[in-house]
Amino acid sequence: MDFKSLNDDQIDELITGKLVFDNGALSPILTAHLFIERVLEELMSARLTNPKRLLENRGLTFELKVDLARALDTLEEKHVSAFKALNRIRNLLAHDWNYAISLEELNSLKIEWSQIQNAAFDKAKENGPAEAGRIAVIFLCWKALALVKETEYEQQRVARNNSEP
Repeated sequence: MDFKSLNDDQIDELITGKLVFDNGALSPILTAHLFIERVLEELMSARLTNPKRLLENRGLTFELKVDLARALDTLEEKHVSAFKALNRIRNLLAHDWNYAISLEELNSLKIEWSQIQNAAFDKAKENGPAEAGRIAVIFLCWKALALVKETEYEQQRVARNNSEP
């Protein structure tokens, strides 16, 4: 985009359109990315004896957090693939003003969807990639949250077993 060729009204219209009226995929993708990053931190914290030492390091990238969570055996490969796909999509959207997400990319976010989830996604696709993206990241966040719940359950189970005589 060549800002020098735009007058003030055109720039104002462009900014207003992107910040106020754009119903594209960027916001849901960024929100899901932040949510899943927090999930990754929770998963790692559950396995580390002193997680603050690692997680307070703001230099850890999302991809490195995914790899660390996998190395700590808190993620299966299907999660690694989907989370890294989300990260690729997020980076493309964040760094290319005109980037348009594809339905193929959104398919890479699927982790063992049920029949009703696939039907919801198919219906959302009728309204375009942005709507399909919203549905895909909702389902991805649910899968991520399930990992946290599984970890909590496992910790409770271990605690009970350790407290039994």
